[in-house]
Amino acid sequence: MKNPQGLLVGTNSIQRVVDGCLLLENWTSTQDVTGKSINFFNAETGKWRQTWVDNQGGVLQLDGEYKDGAMRYAGVTADRDGRKTLERLTFLNLSPDRVRQLWEQSKDDGKTWVITFDGDYVRKKAPAESQKKKERQDD
Repeated sequence: MKNPQGLLVGTNSIQRVVDGCLLLENWTSTQDVTGKSINFFNAETGKWRQTWVDNQGGVLQLDGEYKDGAMRYAGVTADRDGRKTLERLTFLNLSPDRVRQLWEQSKDDGKTWVITFDGDYVRKKAPAESQKKKERQDD
């Protein structure tokens, strides 16, 4: 994953698990932050749900939907003193192999927003042998 300046900020692996009903994210930053999220569609609410936990004690619980050409999550976190922060994550499809993640926060009930994270995911190409094996299986 790279930031807008093209610098590597971390690596991410996304896996489909539970028969494809759950996406598991495995994040490692270049700054020794690691984290995992689970993402799933909740048929009862009609919304997507993301729960994120990292090794710095960070926890996000967000609900979202695909709207206006992007996956949009939103939620609220609170610090130890009870001060609330509005959270929003937007995932924009840039191409079949590239997605931009924009994470923004507001500490003033949405009057102003600060970019917390901005990065591009680029799908890794499968090694040639793995691709050939997959093609043989598709035949």
